[in-house]
Amino acid sequence: MQKFVGLNGTISASEKSVILSREKKLDGVFHKLGTMEIPIDQIEKVVFSEAGLTNGFIAILRKGDKRPHSVFSAMKNQNAVIFRLTKNAQAQALTEYVRSLI
Repeated sequence: MQKFVGLNGTISASEKSVILSREKKLDGVFHKLGTMEIPIDQIEKVVFSEAGLTNGFIAILRKGDKRPHSVFSAMKNQNAVIFRLTKNAQAQALTEYVRSLI
């Protein structure tokens, strides 16, 4: 299992599913607190946007889910976790891991 901690939540990935967790108060600013589990066979795409001048994001998308096009839309997307520049390598590693499973 791989785990990635972002600014507005945590993504845990295993061979069976991806779990998005939002447990801290700040995680709940745009989203409900709690967890959401997405089975691997329901994941259509993983979007990775590298952080630079702005934060980056990872979005786990099922068929029909809206793709965030910027970090600002990712902040409000329930399937996305944002992160700072210092976490680019960890975020990319998790993205590649999930992509290898789908």
